[in-house]
Amino acid sequence: GGTGAEFTAEAIDMVHQNTHGIPRLVNRLCDFAMVYAATEERRVVDAAIIEEVLDDGIFLPAVHASGEAAE
Repeated sequence: GGTGAEFTAEAIDMVHQNTHGIPRLVNRLCDFAMVYAATEERRVVDAAIIEEVLDDGIFLPAVHASGEAAE
């Protein structure tokens, strides 16, 4: 288990913005972010790590019913 401080507040906001709180997507994005953090030997996932995951294109953000990517 963790301490609850593994993600910064800004990182959590970015996760929510890109997943709309959909549990399956939250888990995938957070998993990728934790892998990125571990490879950099970092103990906290911050917004820069979330941005790096998103920029690498390995995670697709949630899409609205209109077919547009979530903002």
